Amino acid sequence: MFGKRFFSLLLTGLIVVQPTALQSFSVQELKQILNIDFNKYHIGGVCLFALILGVVVKGNREKVDTQWKTIRERVIAGDIQAVQKWLDDGGDINGLHNGVALLHIAAHADIRTHASTFVASTQAMIPFLLLKGADPDIRREASTWNGWWHNYGGQTPLMGANSQPAIVDLLASNATLEVVDDQKRNVFMWHSKKAKPETEMLLYSRSSTKQNWKNSTDRNGRTIASYAAQGGRNTILDRQVKRKYDIHRADNQGLTPAMYAAIGNHTNLIGFFHVEQFNIQDKKGYSPLMHAAANGNEDFVRALCLAPGVDKELTTPKRWYSKGKTAADLARKNDHADIALIIETEPDVEAIG
Repeated sequence: MFGKRFFSLLLTGLIVVQPTALQSFSVQELKQILNIDFNKYHIGGVCLFALILGVVVKGNREKVDTQWKTIRERVIAGDIQAVQKWLDDGGDINGLHNGVALLHIAAHADIRTHASTFVASTQAMIPFLLLKGADPDIRREASTWNGWWHNYGGQTPLMGANSQPAIVDLLASNATLEVVDDQKRNVFMWHSKKAKPETEMLLYSRSSTKQNWKNSTDRNGRTIASYAAQGGRNTILDRQVKRKYDIHRADNQGLTPAMYAAIGNHTNLIGFFHVEQFNIQDKKGYSPLMHAAANGNEDFVRALCLAPGVDKELTTPKRWYSKGKTAADLARKNDHADIALIIETEPDVEAIG
């Protein structure tokens, strides 16, 4: 009994200290290890075997990691010959490593601006991978870093595509638009904070479900307008306003698109929001002015201080351990004394009038 408990403790220690060493074991395999007949095998020998096995597994994973890093660099460089050789040597074009496949990497990198000297300029990596059988709808897997940091999965290559040619290639291969990742983010949410107007129109024209462009929310309650405001995408907000969509909806933390615009210092979006939107507070008690001040966004702070009706004296909720803080207080707390001075000295529009 003591030996089995000791071995379980050792196995737990290995998982905590060196999680990648035991990552290849399935639950059933670990159960089989823990069910070893300790009357037959000496506990010391079993522990030594587990340690050696962990070292071997880790060494094998490091070898695979090195090989994958090399082919990843070749994909980003647009080196089709190197990728072809890797495939000829048994590489799996739809295999996942650390949660991603080659097509995810190619779509995320703007391959056409990283043309390799080894291939003709008319060739491109994404069409090559698709021709070789890459799945245009392959999903990223959730992954962890050293057993702790978690990256949610479910993203398709189209969600991560960073150039219009990449999007065109993926759409030509009938990549699915009506799909969401593990966080319920759709393709339009992924592109709302980075899309160029021509890319936005391309995706919209190919969508058969216009609801994707309306008031759909992800798992955190964020809308397309929220992501567009984060990225400063005025063309997307303009399209939503013209279609009478709700561009003021707050997410699960009470953050509104106006607040995301303030956090990103996107002064070009201020005109999209009614003045009352700048006096709304999120669940922490922050208004858009408070977010801008805390992040040191001088342009946004100046614009709001000059906007009629924006309350500069709003405070965060009072706690038993601290009084409420104004936007100027939050600016000073985050080492932006110059921003605090602007808030306190900038004259109100009403006073000027």
